[in-house]
Amino acid sequence: MLPIVKRALVRLNQLHRTPLARFVADLGQTQRIGLLAVLVLAYWAAGFWPYDFRLPLRWQPNDAAWSAAGASQTRLTLSGRGIARITPEVSTAQPTSLEVRLTLTSAGPDQSGPARILTWSPNPFERNLTVGQDGAALVLRLRREGANANGMPEIRVPRVFTGAQRELEISASGGRVRIVVDGQVAHDSAAILNGWDTAFPISLGNEPGGNRPWRGSLADAALRIDGRVVFDFAAARERVHLPAGIWRQTRRLQRWYRFALRPFQRWRWRDVVVNTLGFMPFGAFVALAFARRFRCRTLALAVASAALLSFSIEFSQLGFRGRFPSGTDFVMNCFGALLGGALTVAGVAARRAERG
Repeated sequence: MLPIVKRALVRLNQLHRTPLARFVADLGQTQRIGLLAVLVLAYWAAGFWPYDFRLPLRWQPNDAAWSAAGASQTRLTLSGRGIARITPEVSTAQPTSLEVRLTLTSAGPDQSGPARILTWSPNPFERNLTVGQDGAALVLRLRREGANANGMPEIRVPRVFTGAQRELEISASGGRVRIVVDGQVAHDSAAILNGWDTAFPISLGNEPGGNRPWRGSLADAALRIDGRVVFDFAAARERVHLPAGIWRQTRRLQRWYRFALRPFQRWRWRDVVVNTLGFMPFGAFVALAFARRFRCRTLALAVASAALLSFSIEFSQLGFRGRFPSGTDFVMNCFGALLGGALTVAGVAARRAERG
């Protein structure tokens, strides 16, 4: 093992005698900063290609409105991309039971996603509860034992949305979840509520980011947790807020929630290798050009500089079509800079040891 390490140090020693290393060593501080700026621009150019910039958020007018449905009844009508935001009446803790009541009419079976009728979720990938429509099927996603943070696997009831008004009652208590459609039990299975985050927002007709619109009308909507009213818009319509519009999120921004903030959920060896090797020269340059003493601080400087550069690239990729921000890329960029800086430190140490 020792001969292998010795040969590696000899190689590193030879590396630091190259014209490029001597060129960097002879540069003044201002020239080194200028060269670093050129290097940063080169990384940005590679990170933003093919340079097709689009805003990750798009303003969409709210297509939700109250409409009269009779002498004493008012319906919430959702067309296009509408949303109604709910202000809960009570604060809730981890629930053990829930009841949902919906009286609705779908605009048609040509809706998918599933389209969100009622959702207690911050984004398309996390939720406590979602009642949705996928074609003519009713879809229930519920965070429970055996399900993931997205409420999957979902529960489906076919042939519910056929054009007529439907009365839905969904309950989860006593270790069972039951779906009743127009007074008939359509589904009954085991389910124990688990892992809820009651800080999530509650919405009608769409996800908060405007990505899963449902078209139709609601005559009644209510939610109870452990017997307590969370909202009931027939009794307290003032708690249903209709914003002027929605900042609709693009798919790139949705992927940010799912992948960028959680490294190694989805990755390929080619991306890992490229992102590691690609930032090794950057870490080596920072260590060689700006470190006066080649110690742990040198590596910290190289990694911190690479982290800032990589974050600026990954975050800015939210606005470039064809590029997707990745937490895995960020981690491997920092690791590559660490390797480059470590090789530089080892090479300089080998050179100094040879001198004496």
